[in-house]
Amino acid sequence: MKKILSVLFLLGMFLFTGCGDGNYIDTVKMITFDDGKTVEEIAQGYIEGGEFYKLNYSELNSQKIRLQAMFYMTDEGAYSTAKQMGLKLQKPTTVEWKVAGKTEKGKILEVTSSNVVVTIQTAKDGDYISLYMTDIKPKMKDRNYNLTPDEFDIYRVLYEILDEQDKKNN
Repeated sequence: MKKILSVLFLLGMFLFTGCGDGNYIDTVKMITFDDGKTVEEIAQGYIEGGEFYKLNYSELNSQKIRLQAMFYMTDEGAYSTAKQMGLKLQKPTTVEWKVAGKTEKGKILEVTSSNVVVTIQTAKDGDYISLYMTDIKPKMKDRNYNLTPDEFDIYRVLYEILDEQDKKNN
């Protein structure tokens, strides 16, 4: 009887601990910044931008002048130029959220896809979880493809324009 109770207690503790991280992650995902974007949308944007960059690395780096010109075009013009450049779109298939560790004041979350890791450092203050935009840091898993946060944003915007135009044309 004691063994059964011990096993049930350990199982209960395991499930309870796992649920705590899940609730924490769900709460962090819903935090909204002044611009109306949630943490989840920002992390997803970084992942889409990084995955787009990795998929189209050769085309983007060999045609930088055309790439820069795309930001002065209409969305339709940028889409047409992207097709001429041979740029491809691919939705990231698996995105995993997990608690990577704990700090003195909060937790560090990691959002990962095939080629991108987004680290989110949070602080817990009583019942509240706080973080700033600067606490969300994207990086490529392969250092040969490293991007700054601004470059992640550029490729995210380009990805969104092309994805939107692709949906209109198909």
